[in-house]
Amino acid sequence: MKKFVPSAAGEVVLVDEELPARRPSEVLVQVEAVGLNQSDLIHLSRPEKRWTPGIDVVGTVIEEAADDSGPTKGSRVVGVSARGGGAAEYAALGTGHLTVLPDSLSATDAACLPLAGITALRLYRQAAKFKPERVLITGAGGAVGHFLTEIWARAGAEVTVVAGNGHARLTELGATVALQRVDEVTGTFDTAYDSVGGHSFERALAATAPFGHLYWYGQSSGEPVKIDYFDLIGGPRGVTVRQFLWAAPGYSDAEDLREIVGMVQGRTLRPTVGSVRDWSEISASLAEIRARRIRGKAVVTVGG
Repeated sequence: MKKFVPSAAGEVVLVDEELPARRPSEVLVQVEAVGLNQSDLIHLSRPEKRWTPGIDVVGTVIEEAADDSGPTKGSRVVGVSARGGGAAEYAALGTGHLTVLPDSLSATDAACLPLAGITALRLYRQAAKFKPERVLITGAGGAVGHFLTEIWARAGAEVTVVAGNGHARLTELGATVALQRVDEVTGTFDTAYDSVGGHSFERALAATAPFGHLYWYGQSSGEPVKIDYFDLIGGPRGVTVRQFLWAAPGYSDAEDLREIVGMVQGRTLRPTVGSVRDWSEISASLAEIRARRIRGKAVVTVGG
């Protein structure tokens, strides 16, 4: 089969390899579309890992799991693969990490859902128990930020977002205030989210209300965070900063994916497809993610 592997740091090349080895609880899927993520770039920066991009995978089951779990042959599925591997003609997906797709959901929309949808849903759940009234989302231009905006807006929160552009879409999804730069943020927020790191994180922390919560789920800028103990005095006192990892124990990817697909069907969650390219142009899509020019999700269709 054909698949993409690193050729140099951050670049990929199409090669011929054997079908992926499968665990008993994995199905073999003929891939239709793949969603790309910042995490693909992180893995590709280490070519020795031979990372094949594609954590978000949409396709059709052609071989069922050996342990008889999961969907039957011919089922159309969407799944999340922490090992990557989606940018290939065929991929192995664990039956505990996928769900069956309805015919009404397109492959490009479905490819937006796994990693971003799971991340947004779990970030929302962690903070929802505190019933925040004002929510800040920095780095909101990506797929997670779009989903978080819509979920919190539908929950009745006042949502302020920071994104370089794409404000019209974020406002359509329910953002109350849309800003271009994090330094424009005013006021305080019960809950804040940051996936950018560096100065963005520091400003999000400063804007978090006393005894509020700041969720840190990425560092797309590559800039380290600097926190001065004395800056917190008279400022965001008693704030809880929680590092978030989407693949932490205690979650069910299959259950969350079923819920996310149901939300899309019920039109309470709307995917934002930032770009769609044939997989022959995957390098251009990765370059756009690296330059942070994608609003929503970058999708590549496979096998053209």
